[in-house]
Amino acid sequence: MTHIHPRIWHQFYDEGVPPSLDFEALPLPAFLERSARDHGDATAVIFLNSRLTYRQLQNEVDRFATALAGLGVTSGTRVAIHLPNL
Repeated sequence: MTHIHPRIWHQFYDEGVPPSLDFEALPLPAFLERSARDHGDATAVIFLNSRLTYRQLQNEVDRFATALAGLGVTSGTRVAIHLPNL
């Protein structure tokens, strides 16, 4: 585990909860692909009483990426996403 400097809020963490975590050096899409493969039927997202499994989320991400590519978005293109603050 990476050593971090103690912060005042760490005292409020439940017993056994580390102040930081080490993650594999993988891009975010690789984490989703692995989760969809290994835990496809598990719930990934709960929003407004609706649920998406990891497999469904992967499908939606792939569809969105295809739509962006259809609009001419390529690697390195900057894309802004404007969402409400929820």
